[in-house]
Amino acid sequence: MCGIYPTIVLLGLATGPLLEDLYLPVRLAVLVPAAAAAMVWQIMPRLQRRFGAWLAR
Repeated sequence: MCGIYPTIVLLGLATGPLLEDLYLPVRLAVLVPAAAAAMVWQIMPRLQRRFGAWLAR
């Protein structure tokens, strides 16, 4: 929750003007893979390094 919610909100705000003319399912088809890629390769490794010891308890 701490990683995915801000990612989706920020991606939605950043791509809003570019994707505003598209239908919601099409916008989500763009945002969801981008958010998933960001979570896998950028955000979760950083969160794991920062909170890994706490999460492993």
